[in-house]
Amino acid sequence: MPEGSHDRGILRRVIEAALFREDNHYPPMAAHAAAAAERNRTPDLEAGKRFTLPVNDPDHLIPPNDKLLIFRALTGIDSVPALTSGGHLLRTAPNVGIYTRVVNNETKSARAYVFFHWMINTCLGIQIIVAAAVTALGAATGPHSAVTAFGAINTIMAGILTYLRGSGLPDRLKAYQNKWKNIREYIEQREREFCLIGCDLDVQEEVFIVESMYQSVKSEMETAKSSGEAKPQQPEDPRIRRSLLPCSHELCGHRAPSVPVNRSEAQSRHIHEDEPVSSITVPERTAEKPEKL
Repeated sequence: MPEGSHDRGILRRVIEAALFREDNHYPPMAAHAAAAAERNRTPDLEAGKRFTLPVNDPDHLIPPNDKLLIFRALTGIDSVPALTSGGHLLRTAPNVGIYTRVVNNETKSARAYVFFHWMINTCLGIQIIVAAAVTALGAATGPHSAVTAFGAINTIMAGILTYLRGSGLPDRLKAYQNKWKNIREYIEQREREFCLIGCDLDVQEEVFIVESMYQSVKSEMETAKSSGEAKPQQPEDPRIRRSLLPCSHELCGHRAPSVPVNRSEAQSRHIHEDEPVSSITVPERTAEKPEKL
């Protein structure tokens, strides 16, 4: 295996591991410090000691008719005391929610875009300087070792630029930044609309849209990480992995019956209504042209 291909493979793995790895650094939790102090006094269940499990006060939970608080809690803008306070054991990681992860990913993509933007411009500048130096040394019949060294540097810069451009950098990072920004702005705008009295938005539907947007960007990033190309991938339905809100007509916990969930549901409704399902729509004839005399 050529040495240049091996070095390029190592460089690619290092860059992808630094940019597209899963974020394992969880934000700090206020309850972790207190729980860590009490770690040495954890009840010993095997010794037969009795202890009381913490019970959530109903007054500290979100009422089922407050749309704004429900939306904030489900999207991760705000958290109830039950999620931030310590339980009977130390929690492994905090539950930060979608909104915090979206903001962190947006900031991370913006910083990576700036880094690679300056890196590409620096490599281009070095290439220009090295090419001018090689030309000057060749015209002045300079030392052969210097010409060889400058030629090697120019080849290295060309290889780095080829890899970065071939990976879609930094434009791909800018696209990820814009997508995370769109999700953040969508959440913030829906939050402001839920502040209005008599808002008729569907809480369950809006949370489902936010989760779909989040899963779509994550699936696209995973596809780009494995194949090297950013191809949109259909994410799994978030409703499969989450419970619905309490059944209530006042609370937006159901989709309107007139709005189909997907194409298969729409077709099934047409079949039950004894209407033919056709993928081709034939336009009706509006008027006949008069015959020419």
